[in-house]
Amino acid sequence: MEKNNFSKFYSNKILGKELLIATVLLIIFFSLSSDAFMSWRNISNILRVLSITGVLTLGFSLIMIGGDFDLSIGSLIGLINIVGLILMDKGVNLWLAFLVMILIGVAWELINAMLVVKIKIHAFVASLAMWQIARGIIYWISGGRTIYGDYPEVLTFINQKTGFNNYIYYCCSNNLFIG
Repeated sequence: MEKNNFSKFYSNKILGKELLIATVLLIIFFSLSSDAFMSWRNISNILRVLSITGVLTLGFSLIMIGGDFDLSIGSLIGLINIVGLILMDKGVNLWLAFLVMILIGVAWELINAMLVVKIKIHAFVASLAMWQIARGIIYWISGGRTIYGDYPEVLTFINQKTGFNNYIYYCCSNNLFIG
């Protein structure tokens, strides 16, 4: 009983402080190592990266709080993006393409939820299967090649002006080839 209470205390109090101290020490170290580290450009870049990671983390946290996890998220992102890019390349309205992308994501996760909740397949197995299915669909749609095309001007704006270019590249191309 005492050991369990000690481990809870250690993990909640001491370990949390150690991580905070390590973070502060790293900030101090990098601030002293480079003049550019504490610049507004670098801080805004770090916050931009963390905001995207934070939103994804919130979604994962909700699943993990429920006691499960979803391995198919990365493939789902790739599938949603390739479908959206193909729709836009075919001349479909940007907002309609975004709506279709959202609906694909919702439907995909509803299927995942049904597999786990109703059919009682373990979340690991269900999400692993959905991951492979998404990879197969991506490969089938793309033929295993990068998708190019004329995309709406707003995507160029997002790419060049907001700094999301690396994330768009990640979602639209790297995800197609990670095995």
